[in-house]
Amino acid sequence: MLRNGYCSRQYNTVCVCTLQFADDQVVLAGDKEDLEYMKRKLKETYEKWGLDMNLNKSKYLCVGETHNNLKLDEDSEIEVCQEYKYLGVIFDTSGTDDKEIRSRVIQARKCITCLNGILWSKDIRKER
Repeated sequence: MLRNGYCSRQYNTVCVCTLQFADDQVVLAGDKEDLEYMKRKLKETYEKWGLDMNLNKSKYLCVGETHNNLKLDEDSEIEVCQEYKYLGVIFDTSGTDDKEIRSRVIQARKCITCLNGILWSKDIRKER
């Protein structure tokens, strides 16, 4: 997945530039130049195929640094955010998974709380 010499993230022997699921897409960039290149190519490809980006649903997250909104052209930009949820996973500017782990622990506790009423009920018997 190395395109024109650009590689966003290297995982073992695979280079990942984008993650896609249905109509959702995540662009991974290693630095500002890589992001500018990928932004331009994404815009060109969308225009070529007659697709539009929903800028109201699009977000921009920079890990480890603070940034302003990302300009696509003179008329449009993508809003910067501090936290983003993609396919149920929380990403934030810290670059750690602490918030994601806390969220999953809270979800698990809620499930256990709901199940406790059934598991400890005197009305449930071992016999059929």
